[in-house]
Amino acid sequence: MTKASWIKHIEDKGHFLHPSKAGGVDLSTWKWAVKNHRERDCKECNDRLKTIRANNRRKERDSIMASLGLTKVKGAVSGKTYWE
Repeated sequence: MTKASWIKHIEDKGHFLHPSKAGGVDLSTWKWAVKNHRERDCKECNDRLKTIRANNRRKERDSIMASLGLTKVKGAVSGKTYWE
């Protein structure tokens, strides 16, 4: 789930706009709505959590590989990213 689709989901559930949009609520109200919307059976929120966890795992893996002296390279033929 992308961040934009998750923000749209919170806007729909909370019935107000994101602070970055014209006419949006203040940041503290937005944070309160996000914090209090934690529903276990909410598919959109579970998808967002999976995305956040995957991003954190990738960042951790990237930092480990970089600390080992490896550099990230994109393959010319396959287009896949690998470390060397």
